[in-house]
Amino acid sequence: MYRFYYSVYGPYIEQYLDIQRTLGFKPKERNSILVAFDRLAQERDEVVIGISKEFANEWGKKTMNESEINRYKRIQGVRLFALFLCKIGHPSYIAQLPKLKTSFTPYIFTDGQIQALFYACDQLNIRTTNRSTAFIIPALFRLLYSTGLRISEALSLICQDVNLKERYLIVRNSKNGLDRMVPISDTLAVICREYLEHRNRYSRLIYNMSDLFFINADGKKCSVDTIYNWFRRVLKQAGISHGGRGVGPRIHDFRHTFACRSLADMAEKGLDLYYSLPILSTYLGHRSLAATDGYIRLTAQMYPGIAAKINELASDLVPNISNLNDHEAN
Repeated sequence: MYRFYYSVYGPYIEQYLDIQRTLGFKPKERNSILVAFDRLAQERDEVVIGISKEFANEWGKKTMNESEINRYKRIQGVRLFALFLCKIGHPSYIAQLPKLKTSFTPYIFTDGQIQALFYACDQLNIRTTNRSTAFIIPALFRLLYSTGLRISEALSLICQDVNLKERYLIVRNSKNGLDRMVPISDTLAVICREYLEHRNRYSRLIYNMSDLFFINADGKKCSVDTIYNWFRRVLKQAGISHGGRGVGPRIHDFRHTFACRSLADMAEKGLDLYYSLPILSTYLGHRSLAATDGYIRLTAQMYPGIAAKINELASDLVPNISNLNDHEAN
């Protein structure tokens, strides 16, 4: 059902959400936050477009029995709207996000570690017979690193959705219920083509093989547990220590590394993160910009040499980077 907004911000909220939908988001959660914001603006009899510091602080007050994460999301939702207002000529106060207490710290692979890990993958592939799932590992791990796909998304790819000629993947029914197209590089396309040739030769030995792109020794879908066991083995051969459960590295850290390196590359090229973040968020299959926004702080910490550029390009999107806690992006 169509949602109406009744405060002076109503037309701008609708414009903002229309832009988000155009970018491929389904801003259901963001919509509900802005409905509440619109109601507060109406109660305050706001008549001037432009969120004041006093208004932002009132909005950010913790309500009774509200969890810290919900308060965080409320403030984040209005921060992004305030940034939009600034971009279209209505100066607004960009509230600082509250600190979230968490023990989670994503593991970001260095260039040297990635090279060692891929070398170990290739050596593993050479020594392993066709009757092992290991023959998919060199291509699978390179795909995870190069695209930021979740492991579940990669293992659910079917051959028809891997277009190596035009160099893109179709990811269907992802974690947040979004289908998306993911462009891939020429180099990754070559790697996937080599794997596919090997897969097709191997398929002659298998009756009733699945149409999944990555298959196990029986021609069926690979289990995440099996892939994780190979991941631990490759880490050991690459000389990368594992800190234990909850410490990492994890397979999902390929995704974290991809996101941070992408943002670092954007900053180096001087791209405006206000316009680039929605693109990266869509590419990663995030439901909201809040998840992608978390990578800005992490990138600034991992790449201190470009922290100033990130701060400048983010245009107050993330104030006081060094004082904010990280939270896990999906």
